[in-house]
Amino acid sequence: MIKTILNKYINSIISKLIKKQKAIQQEQFAYNAISGLFNESQFIPFTTWTISPSTIQHVLNDIEINQRKSIVEFGSGASTFFIAKLLKTKDSEASFFSVESDELWARNIENKIKKMQLEKFVTIIYTPIIKVPKEISFKGQSYWYDTDILNKKLGNVNAIDLVLVDGPLGKSNPYARFSAIPYLRSKLTEQYSVYLDDINRSEEREIANEWKNSLNCEIRQFDRYAMLYTDRNYITGPFRV
Repeated sequence: MIKTILNKYINSIISKLIKKQKAIQQEQFAYNAISGLFNESQFIPFTTWTISPSTIQHVLNDIEINQRKSIVEFGSGASTFFIAKLLKTKDSEASFFSVESDELWARNIENKIKKMQLEKFVTIIYTPIIKVPKEISFKGQSYWYDTDILNKKLGNVNAIDLVLVDGPLGKSNPYARFSAIPYLRSKLTEQYSVYLDDINRSEEREIANEWKNSLNCEIRQFDRYAMLYTDRNYITGPFRV
């Protein structure tokens, strides 16, 4: 009896270690794939706040395979550089807007974008977090990006076919990221993809399900992010090791 219990415990530990090792290998594979966009003299910082290489690879696959033309990102960071670089590599005419709530971070990103000569391929929009309009809020959510600023910057942007949501910070207030889709919904094309990071958190999972019901679309959940999409898109998930 004791031996059986011990064996089950050991097998459980081994199984978890194997799963963790595969996850590490997956991220290494994804990072190697996306880092090919930059040369050795260009460093892209990855921190504990950074969206995962697998998520970035999935987004880049989507942009390339589904020929995305209008991209909006909430939360600037590593993904901003990779998306802009891909668009430059393709000599793409797609529009790309990245919304950031931290003014210093937004300026740092903008300066680095200019040094990399990517400013023609992404527009950084700084907007503070303020009281969210009730019509695009959810449950205990109180704050989101300043929609007056967004209206000015995105007012003429239509036919959005890819949205990446990695901001605001989840700790800024409950359901901090919910408003992205209620705000952009009228601008989405018939065929689109929406990526929501940090799906391992309960609030993000609830947000994803609310978006799915609102948009009446498909959804896939991965280890750290969810993808909502129309069923006529090509499959763009990263190769699994």
